[in-house]
Amino acid sequence: MKILLALLLVGTAIALPKKVLVVGDSMSEEYRFEIPFSAPASDLTDSNTKNWVELLAEFRSDEITFGAYENNALSYPDLRNAGYEFNWGVPGAETTLWSAVMKSSIFEDQEYLSSQITLLSQVDDVDAIVIFLGGNDIQNNYRELTRNTPPANFPSNIINQLDDLIDAIRDENSSVPIVIGDLPDVGGTEKRRLDFPDPAIRAIATNYIDQANLALRNYATSIGATVFNVSELTTDLASENPYRIGNVEFFPTADSENRPRFLFCRDGFHPSTASQVRLANMVAGALNTGAGWSLTPFSNEETLTDIIDIPPDTDDAYLAWVAPFNLSNNSLLMDHDGDGLTQLAEFLLDHDPAFPDAPQINPDRSLIYQTNPSRATFGTVSPRVSRDLSNWAPLSIDEFQVLPDGRKKVTSTRPFLRLEFSLTR
Repeated sequence: MKILLALLLVGTAIALPKKVLVVGDSMSEEYRFEIPFSAPASDLTDSNTKNWVELLAEFRSDEITFGAYENNALSYPDLRNAGYEFNWGVPGAETTLWSAVMKSSIFEDQEYLSSQITLLSQVDDVDAIVIFLGGNDIQNNYRELTRNTPPANFPSNIINQLDDLIDAIRDENSSVPIVIGDLPDVGGTEKRRLDFPDPAIRAIATNYIDQANLALRNYATSIGATVFNVSELTTDLASENPYRIGNVEFFPTADSENRPRFLFCRDGFHPSTASQVRLANMVAGALNTGAGWSLTPFSNEETLTDIIDIPPDTDDAYLAWVAPFNLSNNSLLMDHDGDGLTQLAEFLLDHDPAFPDAPQINPDRSLIYQTNPSRATFGTVSPRVSRDLSNWAPLSIDEFQVLPDGRKKVTSTRPFLRLEFSLTR
């Protein structure tokens, strides 16, 4: 019996999770420690968003690991803050930093030497390496790119600095698979869209970024690395086409509370959990290609149900309502008929999204509108009044009444009135 048991145990191999080392910036450092943007304005000490590292570590822990986890800030005596042992995501890092780290010695950039020694000692202990850099190189020079005055030697300077990092890694472990994120087009972020509202100006920068990514892909091919296309995500975030996970639409803007249907954290620059799921799938796909693994991607249903906690059928009633109108863009945010009402508003008011029919102010300065009770769980319609167009307040009791036919009537002595529309989820 003992001999049989021993044979059975020997014949049962358990696959251990693949160990992955990350070299990156704030896109990769755990959002738990990025509370200036990852925490809601109502509680600045408690992050309510996750990035791709955290998502893979939490939901694919049987397939992938980033090493042991340090919970307390400043746990490491090097460039890392806290978090996963193999995660070298350093907020604000440009490729120049990692070039300097790899060139550091007792004679030059000594402050980086401990990081170099520790990181390179880990290279032999991991199964693959993810390099996710360049976003800060683009971000810090974005204005110059829009002016057709890129930095000297752009983009070869970025590639040369990445090469310094990769050469040092390959000198330590010549066979470790490497995957590289291409350069994000930060013009797709809400922050840059607000800073540079003219699409033609942003397009100038996009052209430079596209050229840089072509050079980066050629470089990656030359060294046998696999590229995951971060730029595809940033391009989609800048598009007017609705961004959906399954049937649920997400919005390419920021929210002060980091609510889950917004694609950016509250700083308008860093992707929120919903966007980071796609990055996690990109990284997993690149590792599957470059290292020959079989990491399981996040499905739409898992993303909505288990990660973001939004029912997959949340938008089904809206999509069924809008489909017969055959609009060119059925996003909740669009105003197809130009009457000042988004399609969310048209749905909640049960108006025609293809015909201008916004509620009008009556001669007695009242506003009458109708809501569809069956859609009350989808969103809310809230009248607001103001004296100066800056400060908007809810109605007082005597400013609002429900008419016998169910319509709502707003009458106010304050000169400005508007309807605000919001989603329940």
